[in-house]
Amino acid sequence: NWLRRSYPNSPYSKESLYKTALCYYNLSPPFDRDQEYTFKAIEAFQDFQNTYPSDSLYIPAGNYIKELRNKLAYRNYFVASLYYRWLSYKSALVYIDFVLDDFPDSDYVEDAYWLKISIYKELKLFLDLKEILKDYRNKFPNGKYISQINLLEKQLSNM
Repeated sequence: NWLRRSYPNSPYSKESLYKTALCYYNLSPPFDRDQEYTFKAIEAFQDFQNTYPSDSLYIPAGNYIKELRNKLAYRNYFVASLYYRWLSYKSALVYIDFVLDDFPDSDYVEDAYWLKISIYKELKLFLDLKEILKDYRNKFPNGKYISQINLLEKQLSNM
């Protein structure tokens, strides 16, 4: 960062920005630790992409961003799962909504939907359950939970 601030027109500026992002990436800890460096890595890779949109490293930077965002989504999904197991459903819903709202492009969205569906069923929130079932079906027409969704919808229609 010092190089880029002091010599913005330096031929090393681009390399410096990308390597700074890689350093933060390498400092990014496992999901169950403080994620300060994960956020810094994402920000640095996004800064690289915004500054050099036609560079050959644009796509690899995007891949790093996706991987890091998946780690953050998993962190929230993991915490939601813990709260679900502890029967603390309101707390679980907070973390599920972090996954659904902040990381809609992550690999954990479908599982977060299923966890939310399970909580709504446990709490007997049938109107909310009908809505989220419809939402799940729209987002994942061939999803891994579709057979359970069909069964739940059938049960709800019989009520």
